[in-house]
Parts: sequence; structure tokens; C-alpha cells
Amino acid sequence: MERAGIPIVVADVGMPDAKHDAFSVWAGDFHDEPLIVARPVNSWERTRWSIAHELGHLVMHHGIIPSDAEEEANRFANEFLFPSGALEDEWPSAATLSNLLPLKQRWHMSLSSLIMHGRHNGLLDEARATGLFKQLSARRDPHTQVTWKVQEPGWNYFSPERPRLIAVMVERGLEEQPSARLLSSISGNWAEDLMQEVLNGQRPAPAVARAERHRVREVESLSNVIELRRRA
Repeated sequence: MERAGIPIVVADVGMPDAKHDAFSVWAGDFHDEPLIVARPVNSWERTRWSIAHELGHLVMHHGIIPSDAEEEANRFANEFLFPSGALEDEWPSAATLSNLLPLKQRWHMSLSSLIMHGRHNGLLDEARATGLFKQLSARRDPHTQVTWKVQEPGWNYFSPERPRLIAVMVERGLEEQPSARLLSSISGNWAEDLMQEVLNGQRPAPAVARAERHRVREVESLSNVIELRRRA
């Protein structure tokens, strides 16, 4: 998403709905600049899926919000993360929570999302999908006694992904190390504590400009560099 130019903010800010982990807006004077904001939850499954869900809203619901917008965004997120063609090829003949775990690890999706995706694509009937959801609620981690519905097995396979487009844009555009004060100054004096939250949710950006200047200085300092000149 960031490669397509969509900034993502991971910050501990208020959400429009307490039940959601992310929201999206079309920002800017002309409402033509997409932005996704997500909570810094400690769950790689929820982070990936919630951001994909918000991408669905940006793509499908710009200026028009149908009554089933949430369901459409749910289906978009599942399809975006695990295309139905691949889903049908890799779906087990008799789905269980155990044999869905390899798909979870391969496609970085939660078991609950896989169940929804399989049901929507006709790979699970309603009764079987309901049964799998009940198993998620009933099974518990033997060490923590937390149900799989709250914390699925494989929760520690990966670390939650974090964006870095905003940090990269600051470094490349301004050739400065991102800081809360700098972000505040270029955003119309938004509160520095809020800007620090934004930076805390960003992966460190490569110091592009500084690295380039350092490379140029190294080349210029080499004693065996011969300047080539055109003949008169």
C-alpha cells in the first residue's frame, strides 16, 4: 500500500468506533489524499487485516457508503490478502483448525478470517463454519488459558508490521531526520505529542539523503579518481 502512495499511521489515537482497530479517510483540501490510521495492537493478524479492510473502504466507498459497506470491506480484505484462486487451490478437503494453521502462516491471515473467506467462497457450508467458530471460542492456550478466539495459535509467528512511508517522505523531501517538532511544523503546528505518536509507529527510514552525500564525499576523496574531460 505504501508503494502505491498511501500513508499509514500507527498511533494510539481515538477511533471513531471502539470496536475497530483502524479507520481510513480521504484527506486534503480536495479529499483526494488517502490515509489509513491504525491502533498499535500487538497482533500481526489484526494489524494486517484491519489495514486491508480500510483499503477496501478507500477503494470502494469514496463518496458513497452502501448499507453493506462493512461486509464489502471484509470480503475485500480477505481477497486482498489471500486471492480466491489460490484459496481454492490450497484449501484442505476437510477443513479443521489444525489443517488451516499452515494457511495462516503462509498467507499471514487469522484463522477466523480464513473461515470467513472459505465460507464466502463456498468452501465451507454455514454449519461447518459455525462449528469452527465455536471451536475457536472453546479451545484454550494450555499455558495462559486464553481462548483461541482472543489469541489464536501462531500469534507469535511474526511481529506486527509497521509502516515507514511518512518517515521516508520526510527524509527524502526535507533531507532531515524525522522528529516530532519537524512534523509539527510542516503539518500546521499539530501537537508535538501527537506527532511523536505518529513517529513511534513508523519503522526507521533509511537515511537516504545522508547516505547519498556520504557516498559522494567518499568518491571525491579517492586519490585515484581521474577526471575525464571532453576533447576541444
